[in-house]
Amino acid sequence: MIDKNAFTARLKFLRERNGWSQRETSLALGFTATSYRDIELNIKKVSIDDLVSLAELFNVPEEWLLHGRQESLRADVKKDIEAHLEKLKSQLTQM
Repeated sequence: MIDKNAFTARLKFLRERNGWSQRETSLALGFTATSYRDIELNIKKVSIDDLVSLAELFNVPEEWLLHGRQESLRADVKKDIEAHLEKLKSQLTQM
């Protein structure tokens, strides 16, 4: 089963990692701005074609987008994710 919140969090992470706005991401995908926003907000369901387009744009395996299995990631993406997780942990401990 796919954790929809984790899926959309991975999309947001990848978009921000690239320094793109939702609008810029939607243009790169050929989506309307509201269509991509709705995907990221978990309002719109993602088709298989959309999933493939997202994976290609962000250069990550579809399996990672869906399930977050890090063994399928490139080393540089994995490193960025680990750094992001450490930052989040640090923020949580400061609360």
